[in-house]
Amino acid sequence: NAYGQLGDGVGSGINSSTPVLASADLTFKSLRASEEHVCGVTTSGQLWCWGSTADGTEITAPHRIGTASNWSGVAVRSTGTCAYTVKTRLLPSATSCWGDRQTVGNGTPVYANTPKKLPGSGWLDVAAGGSSRCAIQGSTLPGRLYCWGGNSYGQLGDGTTTAHIAPSQVGSGTR
Repeated sequence: NAYGQLGDGVGSGINSSTPVLASADLTFKSLRASEEHVCGVTTSGQLWCWGSTADGTEITAPHRIGTASNWSGVAVRSTGTCAYTVKTRLLPSATSCWGDRQTVGNGTPVYANTPKKLPGSGWLDVAAGGSSRCAIQGSTLPGRLYCWGGNSYGQLGDGTTTAHIAPSQVGSGTR
């Protein structure tokens, strides 16, 4: 609990070997935790996060991210977070990321403390690695794979070790 990851509002430095209630008012359908923060999607489709932000700010209790109520999933790592919404009658599916300048994915190499939408639409899922992110784009699965972020070890799968600040397609299509 070095960064408030317990989400109990008490703060960092207070560790617990037993479960701690982060919020009696929220019911989560999914949770993801990194070394420094936790995010979850509620049963009503809201996105909540707590712990350390990209700039080191400590949020010790669940904090709602944006106003959308159609979040479907979230991927977290210490360097940042990505979350995606489901397609509705009025809105296409979308993926938004925030955190480290390489992992935001919107083509602008700056830190972001609020969600920034990935270019395009039709994002179906997202995964987070240490300094890289990957997402599936398409109208249905299987879709096209795109990755961005750090690439020092070739983890983006494009045959290079060049970092990408925007999604770059991996391979030539769907399989």
